[in-house]
Amino acid sequence: MVYSHYALVQSAGSGDAPPVAVPIYEDPDRASKAFGRRVRELRAREGLSQDGLAHTSGIHLTSIGRIERGGREPRLTTIQKLANGLGVEPGELTDGLDDGP
Repeated sequence: MVYSHYALVQSAGSGDAPPVAVPIYEDPDRASKAFGRRVRELRAREGLSQDGLAHTSGIHLTSIGRIERGGREPRLTTIQKLANGLGVEPGELTDGLDDGP
């Protein structure tokens, strides 16, 4: 089991209850932020600006920014377009997401 994919969260209304590990895929906000970091890392690795990625992927520049900030949870078709624009397989955008820096 990979523990970096989990976050300790406190149950609502239970200040005395111990934190419970919740997988990242069960928290859309955390998952979106981790996905955005991954897109940003891969874009930087390819030497692309957000504008360049918008051009190569066919996704609007504003949407690229929102995805990278974790403010948007992309659809499967958007993930495929991003992968194509970055020259990677779609799985590289999602495999092993964690709460890294």
